[in-house]
Amino acid sequence: MAREGAAPATRILRLQAVALCEAEGHNFRDGFSQQWVLAETPHADLPGFSHVPLGRWHLHHGPALPVARAALPEAGLHVALMGQAVDGAGRFVTDAVLADHLARARDPSRLAEALSACGGRYAFVIVAPALARLYLDPSGCLGAVYEPRARLVGATLYMALDRPVEPNTDYPALDIAGPGAGGRFAFGHTPDRHVKRLMCNHFLDLGPFVAHRHWPAPDADFTCPLDRDAVEERIDRAVLRHRQVLGALTEAITPAMLPLTGGADARLLLAFCAPFLDRIDLAFVHRTNFNTMMDMRIAGELATRAGIALRRIDVVEETGLRTSKRFAARMNARQRIALGLLPGGPGEKKPEIEVRQALPPGGTVLRGNVTDLSKAVLWRRKGIAEFNRSRGRAHSTTIGVRMLMIGHDWAETDPWFRNAYAGWLGTLPEPARRRALDFASLEHFRTHGQGALFYATNRNFYGTPSADRAILEAFISLPPPIRDAFHVNDLMLERTMPELRDVPYTRRIDNEIRRTRPALDDMLAAARADGERL
Repeated sequence: MAREGAAPATRILRLQAVALCEAEGHNFRDGFSQQWVLAETPHADLPGFSHVPLGRWHLHHGPALPVARAALPEAGLHVALMGQAVDGAGRFVTDAVLADHLARARDPSRLAEALSACGGRYAFVIVAPALARLYLDPSGCLGAVYEPRARLVGATLYMALDRPVEPNTDYPALDIAGPGAGGRFAFGHTPDRHVKRLMCNHFLDLGPFVAHRHWPAPDADFTCPLDRDAVEERIDRAVLRHRQVLGALTEAITPAMLPLTGGADARLLLAFCAPFLDRIDLAFVHRTNFNTMMDMRIAGELATRAGIALRRIDVVEETGLRTSKRFAARMNARQRIALGLLPGGPGEKKPEIEVRQALPPGGTVLRGNVTDLSKAVLWRRKGIAEFNRSRGRAHSTTIGVRMLMIGHDWAETDPWFRNAYAGWLGTLPEPARRRALDFASLEHFRTHGQGALFYATNRNFYGTPSADRAILEAFISLPPPIRDAFHVNDLMLERTMPELRDVPYTRRIDNEIRRTRPALDDMLAAARADGERL
């Protein structure tokens, strides 16, 4: 019993991430070097982590996670931004840039609005006397989960737990999603019944620990006039903002690395970088099996046409790049903890680990994961067919769940998933529901996928330059059928690096689509027969 008048015992935060690493003999500092936790105590048993006081909240973060911070102590206003971001004026966010935003806003709501206009992979927390909130980037690729009872927010599951996992038996696909055995979570679920994932476009109110949607705005219009000028205006907007974000990122980071493949997304990032290719420190392609041989050949052609050197990482032929089975097994075990997976699932394939080990440590790998909205990827044939039938005015929960690819064939007809999807759809403003599958790709696919995955690939920082609301508004407002037909991608290439336009793609279906599609003007004219906007 404490003596009368004695100070209360200091709470020292000890997380499951540390306990699991110690139990399995992993180095916590290395495995969680880009992760973080937000707590109400400044005291934490987190080896190698730094502490950032934010008023009544405290950010603890790993040594490889970039963090910018600023404060107005007299107003009790504190802000920290984790990750890499480029603001609406094209400035890479540093302490000084963050302080400038804070001085201009002097109001937490206005500051949140300004920082939400950033592009990149980031999250930020604002603490003020009457407000404390956490926001994510527009794709949720710097993810966050939260435990309301313990009042903890962490990068991944084990960073938000100060206790063992309580399995989430409420989620019907836990058997394959929890261990990472071919399934995925959605609707904010995690392997733990109490821990929730914060979905992008929502902020977490750190008072009651409740998430609220903040984007898109209720009156946002995601339709487009069916004429070429309107289409090209949106494409020009996306190109200019991409160049602004990539220009700031490649100027600020070293080394800046660009992976090339035979697909569409990396090709677009290469084209957007045309004015500053000299800032790309390393362009690379990898070969891990027979199928990626085509990627290597096409990437070589892209690099030749762009006039840049290409590093070929060939773990099939270059025996010196291979790691031991023991090393790969240990990396897999450590990464599974860092991802927040339950025991029992498969590990990453050894060649993929070897590719990452071949890259120089540090710097940023510029990924095109969010760029695929320009092709309406999540819509697929079923979604495009539904859109064409209804002109975007109707959307079935069956189609929506099917496009999420939960992992079980029965998911699309399961009442739990259909009800969950309907509930999520109801949170979108009515105008945005015409593009529901685009928002699903961000809030479920990206947030529940890359939101955790990128934390475990921590030899380098993984950047997402297309995660920017100005870019997303431009892409999402374009009619899905013309995006699906590669018209948007081809027009962007024509404006940026036209010499890349006629290089074939690895996927045969992509080449077939481009060969057989109707002309853009014909598609627009046919659509105009049923209305002026789509």
